[in-house]
Amino acid sequence: MAEKTIAVRFGRLTEQLQVLKIAGGTLLVKFLKNRHLEFGPSIRVNGEEVSEEYTLHEGDIITDIDNVSGGR
Repeated sequence: MAEKTIAVRFGRLTEQLQVLKIAGGTLLVKFLKNRHLEFGPSIRVNGEEVSEEYTLHEGDIITDIDNVSGGR
């Protein structure tokens, strides 16, 4: 039986979201490692902080938004 693929969207602060096809059941940490990224506080799934062991689902939006400093 063929492995099911799902579509997720990934983006960084200065880039547009990209639609990516990945294997169903992929953990967030594996997704990030495949893109040479590390899990940390700047990583969000659907706007929420999640565990690195989070299992990605169809339609999830993964963002890497570096901490923004400044202001008053």
